Amino acid sequence: TTTTEATQAPARVLLAGDSLMHDSVPAIQAALATSSAAAVVSEFRVQPARNRTDEHRAGWEPWVEAWGPDIVVEYMGYWETLAAILGSVPVVDDGFAEVYRAEILRPWFDHLERIDADVVVLATPPNGRATVDPLTPIVIAAVVAEAAARPRVTVLHTADVLAPEGHTELLADPRTGEIERIRRIDGLHLCPDGSELVADLLVAHLESAYPERFRFDGDPSGAGWRAGDWRGALPIDLAVECPPVP
Repeated sequence: TTTTEATQAPARVLLAGDSLMHDSVPAIQAALATSSAAAVVSEFRVQPARNRTDEHRAGWEPWVEAWGPDIVVEYMGYWETLAAILGSVPVVDDGFAEVYRAEILRPWFDHLERIDADVVVLATPPNGRATVDPLTPIVIAAVVAEAAARPRVTVLHTADVLAPEGHTELLADPRTGEIERIRRIDGLHLCPDGSELVADLLVAHLESAYPERFRFDGDPSGAGWRAGDWRGALPIDLAVECPPVP
């Protein structure tokens, strides 16, 4: 007897973004590895083609096309608030959203559509930084507006799991109620428990949207991966960066 599971090619998932995605990668990869429907091949690359320069995009687009992802997952929002992404077009300018969509999002999403890849955007949450937090909603609104016209682009708001009531470094585990440290002492980057929440958000979406390729027996977020070695994968001193909850 043949089954779909036996013949289906592995799903190829590209994880891309800045340091917040870097923090999330170990948890996401561990969770995806527990899918029982199909093997998952994942790859991580920093800073996809969301830069204005032709040189940056020329390096990214052929690499992504050659790797051939089925799904590109991008952590977006924080980096875009910084000057490096659009140079002379500050986020506070009235024309920012259109420039961002026209020069960054449309060409990039068009390219991913041409190579037959779906896109999942992990929209960054509030981060407690006074110079950045007012800008983040402007960036995310532009992403949401562009995604609304694209059936193959989905936006997941990490604020739903990392900052349901605003920026915080300590949060109750939604499964156990135990207070956990989700952010490092810098208030921005993620501790393992924060990365776990991001992985839960993504995995729940993948299981719902692609049931034939992502199935996690029992717990819809693949509970078996939570205590894995991935918790020590980041090259940081966890005792210092993520001290125990007082």
